[in-house]
Amino acid sequence: MRWVLFFCRILEYDEKKKGDIMLNQRLLIDNNKNSHNFNKHKICFKNGKAIFRISSEVFTGNELKQIIYFIDYVIDKYPNIKIPIEIYLGRFYFHDKLVYVLLECICNYLLSERKQQIAIFFTAEHTIWSEGIRFSPLILLDGNEEKIERYKQRFAFDINQNHYRKIIKPSKKKEYLSILMTDIRCFLQNNEIERSACEELAEVMVELIGNANEHAESECLVDLDITKQYLNTETKNSCFGLNACIVNFSDKLFYESLKNKVLLQNQLSERYKSLLIAKENHSKYFGKDYSENDFFTIASFQHKISGSIKKKHTGGTGLTSLIKSLEEKSDGHWCYILTGNRVMLFKPEYMKYDNDKWIGFNESHNFIENVPDFNIFQTISTKLPGTAYNLNFALRRE
Repeated sequence: MRWVLFFCRILEYDEKKKGDIMLNQRLLIDNNKNSHNFNKHKICFKNGKAIFRISSEVFTGNELKQIIYFIDYVIDKYPNIKIPIEIYLGRFYFHDKLVYVLLECICNYLLSERKQQIAIFFTAEHTIWSEGIRFSPLILLDGNEEKIERYKQRFAFDINQNHYRKIIKPSKKKEYLSILMTDIRCFLQNNEIERSACEELAEVMVELIGNANEHAESECLVDLDITKQYLNTETKNSCFGLNACIVNFSDKLFYESLKNKVLLQNQLSERYKSLLIAKENHSKYFGKDYSENDFFTIASFQHKISGSIKKKHTGGTGLTSLIKSLEEKSDGHWCYILTGNRVMLFKPEYMKYDNDKWIGFNESHNFIENVPDFNIFQTISTKLPGTAYNLNFALRRE
């Protein structure tokens, strides 16, 4: 009965939002334009369709960028013709949840904004990090035109026992975030997840959504799935996957608000003055592996540091606490933030506070004097205009 009541209430809350278009999806293509390295011989045109084949054991950001190159090439070659697109991917597994969510966004842009048909044929192996693909609207794109509207609806809104997805638009109503928190918490509790974990995850997801709505001034796509049980062959523990993604597209990257605030304001509190001291110490090591922008990314997760002019606090500190808490209950985790083409990994062993509530992101746990471990940063081939979180946990069954 509890699940039925929750399901009915959330359907009522979102009935008018089904089929919403997520803005700024075009930026994903615009920021990953065609390259001279793209092999155009992989494309063939047959029966009025543009066909592209790509095969790999693992679908990562590299494969995603090849698809973006292909789509950009077709759009550029036929700007006034909405030529149907077919993509054949073969059998593989997705590297993680975020990579297939971004592929969904590309398809949704073509279908919703360009009114251009696309079909994708693939067989995806399930892993604990990416089993949520079974709920993905991608499985509807089999060439059947009647399923296109279903795709757009499921992209914007899909809730069942093991899957929670919504597009969250910025709202001036104060209660919209509290309603959202209740929805997410109820969804998790109906999957018999420990109450404390439900509270922590719901609170953090809402904080991240609220920050994105306010700072990026754009919608968020929220996707959360619960997998079946998997056996960890090393520990012999039975685990299930708790996988979440939060994505927004914007011209503003994650670190830019804080960077502009700190570098342009003359009057700063003592906390921000300490931040500038840390920047001066870190700047001696700025280079290819660690940049000024990376510094402001980790600075955005510090206690009482925010890019907002109005707010004194940031929701990012809740995320670090969440990862530490769930890490203790899990047999594995894969958590990171992606903004631009830079990934920052959340490694729990580096996410401890010192006595002054600074997180070093390093072994010494010293943020002011020591730079973070450079291994937490990665540069990827696909550039994300905006910010995305990928939060994967393999939680042990009690």
